[in-house]
Amino acid sequence: MEPQLAGGTVALPRRWLLAGAILLAGLAGAAHADTAQMAVSAVVPSKNNCKFDLNSLALGFGTINQLNSGALQQSGTITFTCKGSSALAAFAVTANDGLNATGPGLRRMANLTTPGTFMPYSLSLSPTGGTAAKNVPQTLTVTVTLAQSGFENAAVGSYQDTVVLTVDP
Repeated sequence: MEPQLAGGTVALPRRWLLAGAILLAGLAGAAHADTAQMAVSAVVPSKNNCKFDLNSLALGFGTINQLNSGALQQSGTITFTCKGSSALAAFAVTANDGLNATGPGLRRMANLTTPGTFMPYSLSLSPTGGTAAKNVPQTLTVTVTLAQSGFENAAVGSYQDTVVLTVDP
């Protein structure tokens, strides 16, 4: 038996009234609704990775005779090994510009005893990229060159710079 009020109207339970009010409020809000797009993305890195077998390499010129004619060069090697799920890994090797560069590729060693004094040098890498067989060590040759014009009038002192080598992936 349904509850009745005087005059023959039916009294609705409170929970129904509350549900109806919520429904009407939701419909009123829907009239002012807005939408937005959201981009979803992901990057799947290479299934391979290459790592240097040692994490440092040092190249030094020792004591320079400023009367030398011509450029001076020093070369060294460092090895890296590629691992992963592929039999071959494509790699790229880069070097940053060091701590004292004046612009891209304009590397300089800083004089450790006379601040603000520098000696320019160039750096080359071989190879800079290619493919490597999985688990087979690869040799990277790094060559540093001092042009005669960079050292013939250089201030007395010890010079140094730090360059970061990166092998990718």
